[in-house]
Amino acid sequence: MTSQTAGNYLLFLFILLILLGFRDNQAARDELARIIDATRNLTQALKNETYNANSTKSLPDELQRDIRHLLALNNETTHGRYYQNITGTFRGQWQGKELALAEHNGTYNESNRGQFLFNSSGNAIMSLATYPTRNTSVAFIEGSIRLDNERESDRGAYFFLEGLHYQQNGTIFLVGAPNNTAEASNITALMPDEAMFNETKSVLLGVYDKRIAELEAQLARGEGIIPGQDQMGTEETGCYLRLYLQLKAIAPDIALSDVAQYEKELHHPTGMPVMSMPPPLEASLLSYSNNCGIEITASSMDGMLVGEFYHRVALLSIAAAIVGIAQILLMISQMEYTQTPTGITKIAYWTITLQCIMDGYVCVGLLTAALVLRQVFLPLVTAAFFALVLITICEVRYWGLVRRIQLLSGDSDSSDNSAYIRFYVLAICSLLVYWMAGSRSVAWQEIVLGIGFVIGHSSWWPQVWRNIQRGTRKPFQKRYIIGMTMARLACPLYMFACPENLIYHRSTPWIWTLVAYDALQVIVLCIQDRFGPRFLVPQRFLPQVYNYHPILPTPDDVEAATESRDCCICMRPVEIVPRDHMPGSSIGLARNAYMLTPCDHLFHTPCLEQAACQLGTMCDGRACQGISASL
Repeated sequence: MTSQTAGNYLLFLFILLILLGFRDNQAARDELARIIDATRNLTQALKNETYNANSTKSLPDELQRDIRHLLALNNETTHGRYYQNITGTFRGQWQGKELALAEHNGTYNESNRGQFLFNSSGNAIMSLATYPTRNTSVAFIEGSIRLDNERESDRGAYFFLEGLHYQQNGTIFLVGAPNNTAEASNITALMPDEAMFNETKSVLLGVYDKRIAELEAQLARGEGIIPGQDQMGTEETGCYLRLYLQLKAIAPDIALSDVAQYEKELHHPTGMPVMSMPPPLEASLLSYSNNCGIEITASSMDGMLVGEFYHRVALLSIAAAIVGIAQILLMISQMEYTQTPTGITKIAYWTITLQCIMDGYVCVGLLTAALVLRQVFLPLVTAAFFALVLITICEVRYWGLVRRIQLLSGDSDSSDNSAYIRFYVLAICSLLVYWMAGSRSVAWQEIVLGIGFVIGHSSWWPQVWRNIQRGTRKPFQKRYIIGMTMARLACPLYMFACPENLIYHRSTPWIWTLVAYDALQVIVLCIQDRFGPRFLVPQRFLPQVYNYHPILPTPDDVEAATESRDCCICMRPVEIVPRDHMPGSSIGLARNAYMLTPCDHLFHTPCLEQAACQLGTMCDGRACQGISASL
């Protein structure tokens, strides 16, 4: 490939990236102006709203009883104490059931629900962000909730949330909408008495006034808002939710000052000592939809504050850095193990290529996470640094060395420059495939991700084939094979096998198939190193080659247990054990200790291996191919 063609490739990729990042700023400003007008209308409607004592009395008796029971949880203790800032995530199991409402019939409810099965069960993940208001005992809440169905795990239902958190009793009132149109003004209908209604109305008016001022300032700067897009892997639904969330009270034996210090340190770290065992953040959820006739409950949801989330991310970054250091040490050891051209010619080109691309994805993922999660930028960028060192200094250098040596030995007809171009084009195209799959359903994402994992974790098969094709043994150190395999399995095992992973991906049993697939490749390579590269291949499929490990004749004297002949290199005896002095399974292993050349000279196998490597160094890997092919 000429330099001009390579330049055209790079220019095409550059233009493609520019087009993918192009946005129409006018559409964003129009969207922002629409949001400002809608917020003004909500503010005006809220000012004219009055308390309606009958707003919840039309609900079924069973639902009213469930609501009273949930709100009564804050009275279980005389002096209930609760977390004040609940910015973080909650997850648990939800259960749905039909709700009989007099004002709507079943057909109307079914059309609003869409394809999602609300009257079933599954996993619920709720993310909330707390914002202070002019009332110090009430906080404004924004967030989202995703409901996944156990029977149809392909897609879920996604709702945007807005509401208020009454911090003194740990009660959160929320409203949810599927299309980013959740209006917190609707939660006034959830208030149990007129006093809370008036307090809620006052707080919301302050929130909306502040929001309008911020949006107008943003519009004056010429900025905008990109119109909201549908969430990936979600079903379209017309249900609007009303939610009650009740926090579990903190145990009375825990000092409230310690909890306050713990919360302050989580959200604004200063290095102050905090309690080692903080109380758990737990909540109960009850939700219903008037226009869909459903009731959704989650009796126990475990919460994780955002500070704790960042702490766990930092610990994972340290673990990723340790794995990266281990990979660097293994790579350096492997490079020292194959210092000669003869040793490098044993390495499969596609094995190193796939490993470089996989580790490159890890580096890109860590760098992206570091840019998104600014609070843990240093731990993540440290882990990304070690991944970058592994790629740029070790693996790509080793990959280029393998490519150049194999070009000199005549293993490939393509040029060195074209190999580099193909490598980067393959890496970038695979990234584009993953990016395009991100806009598809969860099923498509899992299919593409599964295919990518299978291809990436098939890196040892090219080496198995090269061993069979060339008759080579021990191209890699055994610790390198096992260590690198374990290191590259760490990320998928955490994502798909750990039930408490931070990306909230549900555990999938197929990940153990991937582990078994990698283990199979490692076992095959170890068998080739132990019993020969063509041990598992039937004899009729193998070409006729000279056997450097024949069964040597022994003296007829039955009293002689062994016969000694001298090695032509080190001049030390070569021990030859008679056939009848060892079991049949050990004969092949004993024969691997010596080598007999066509000129009838006997050598120790390590002696001839070393001599072949030294000869290969002097002649750029072109000599002794007959001998080195059988090592």
